[in-house]
Amino acid sequence: MLKYPIFTMFILLACGRPYANVYREQIRRITDEEITQYLGAICLELGGHIGLTAIGHCGQCGGMTPCCNMQICGSCAAARGVCPFCLRKVDWTRNTDPEREIPMLLAILERSADVRARQVAVHALTQTNEPQTLDEMMHYSGERMLSMELAVAVGAFKDARYIGFLKKVIHNAGDDYFGDESDIEMQYYLSNAAQAAANSLARIGTKKAVKVLLRSTEKGRLWERYYAISALGSVNEPRVREALTRCLTEFFANDRDWKWIPGRDLIGATLKSLANIGDKETALLVIDYTRDPGCDFLYEELKACLTSIGKPAVFELIAAIREDLNDGRYDWGRFVLVEALGDIGEPRAVPFLIELLEWPYPDQWAERDFKEVTLRALGHLKAHKSLNKIERELFHGKEESTRQAAANALGLIGGVRSFEILEAKLKQQDAQWVERECLASLNKIALEEINADGLKLTAAIITAAKGGAEAAFHLSYQPMVNEEPWAIDFFFANIANVPMQRNFYQVVELLNTGNKSIFTKTAQFLRDLTNLKAVITFSDAVDKKEMFIQTLWNWYQKHYSELE
Repeated sequence: MLKYPIFTMFILLACGRPYANVYREQIRRITDEEITQYLGAICLELGGHIGLTAIGHCGQCGGMTPCCNMQICGSCAAARGVCPFCLRKVDWTRNTDPEREIPMLLAILERSADVRARQVAVHALTQTNEPQTLDEMMHYSGERMLSMELAVAVGAFKDARYIGFLKKVIHNAGDDYFGDESDIEMQYYLSNAAQAAANSLARIGTKKAVKVLLRSTEKGRLWERYYAISALGSVNEPRVREALTRCLTEFFANDRDWKWIPGRDLIGATLKSLANIGDKETALLVIDYTRDPGCDFLYEELKACLTSIGKPAVFELIAAIREDLNDGRYDWGRFVLVEALGDIGEPRAVPFLIELLEWPYPDQWAERDFKEVTLRALGHLKAHKSLNKIERELFHGKEESTRQAAANALGLIGGVRSFEILEAKLKQQDAQWVERECLASLNKIALEEINADGLKLTAAIITAAKGGAEAAFHLSYQPMVNEEPWAIDFFFANIANVPMQRNFYQVVELLNTGNKSIFTKTAQFLRDLTNLKAVITFSDAVDKKEMFIQTLWNWYQKHYSELE
């Protein structure tokens, strides 16, 4: 090699290795003490701390945090680029001096004995997005416990020179996710590395990279195939579609008895990837597999795939449902197709779904199940044309679950006509769950959609009559806090019948309002309830109000058991 220096340099450059490490001199100047000091300032957990389940407060903005051992909230942590638990640096894309940071991270990678620190160094170098650092990182590609971070780095830089490395890493995925039980931690890491390698190959997306993934889908071991199939969902090419179709056919053929559990994972991954790149032909293939006995194990995956394919699948779905019903098929696969039809959101499906409500089903069970799923589909489609049919099912449906589904559909469709149908239904007696669904839909339309005071008051009155005073209390509480005129009088007219053991806190909180009318009525109610002699007015000083509130809490603790 030394006899031909020019040739040697050419080979090194062609292989992607720089002839000289541009950071070498800077790395030499960094001392071990500096490395130790620097590691003390960065989070070695990549923000992956386990938080105690309890509400805390952010030390920066004062807002709530989901974990009591978080020092600051997630938003503040992201803004500062630090871990919310230890406040050490996790994000090298901001407030970074590359001239100092990169040599330091490379020095950690080269000289630290702590594997976790070296993994974080690779992660940080990837975030700095300096392409020339990738070659330096890849000097350590032979170390298995750096393979996941390096695989991510290659994908982030989209560097096709290291496809061979990714190919090697993806082969680390075996037939058992945890591999050799004597070294579970290692196998778990290598399996995650294989997943990262598959995703990076898809991100690079060259013919060679896709070829590696395609080969893994056909000849790899269990989890290698799984990761490759999942990654190919982002590669929209005819050869990928053909390969995934072959895989789906194979997996269904191997799993006819539905006893091979890993097969379900592979089928689910294939369906998810096909959903991203599917077309009309893919829809026909998936529809055919819904006729397999046992497809209910993959109900959500099949539905999601057909829904993602979208409008190209609509008429195939309609044709398949009609054909199967004519042939007497009333299984889970048909329900998948009807639900997908509703989730796609194509208005041209409405006439057919209305037709399903009129279908001559052979027994009450098939009628119940198909009508439920059809009503939900019509609700998702907001099919106002179907309101008369849905009204009929709400009033005259044979099964409680059918009437409940009709009430839910009306809430999804919304509008004044749906409100009137629900209002009329609630004047009758029905099963508890049907009435609850009617109330939920009625209130959804009144409070969230139409937003008219008259309808809100009507909904509140009906809720009090059917759901009880406490349900009406919670329905009108926030509108009353927002000082909506309709809610204030109704709230205080209804409050006398509300059990105070569970709701005393919310009532006392109203004393902090800035509305004089709400304050006065709340204070009067609490004085009548507690028989306290203390008097409080809206214009009183804050400290006097706080003292009155404390008196109320003392009374509540003493009389808690009497308030139910």
